[in-house]
Amino acid sequence: MEIINLLSSFITILPELAVVSLCVYYYSQRKSVDGLLMCIGSGLGLLISGFYRLLPVINSDFYLNFTNQSLWFTIASVIGFVGSVCFAIGLGMLLLEKINKRA
Repeated sequence: MEIINLLSSFITILPELAVVSLCVYYYSQRKSVDGLLMCIGSGLGLLISGFYRLLPVINSDFYLNFTNQSLWFTIASVIGFVGSVCFAIGLGMLLLEKINKRA
């Protein structure tokens, strides 16, 4: 039963994988700063999402007792915030570029 719960939680990562793959494809087609920022941001988001899903599983399966588990979540939150900011800046740069080309 635990395997089903684990698989169902990882199914939610599929949209994030799609975003990462689209960002990497965009960056491979156009080597630009906005594409790089979006790749960094979406990649960090995927890593942090996987971390949030794996840490409880690691704790319960291997009976690890992280003495300072809140520190790990704080660090992950800061990294996730930085990734989100990178993605937002890259997406904003892309949108401004596309809007200015149309005008």
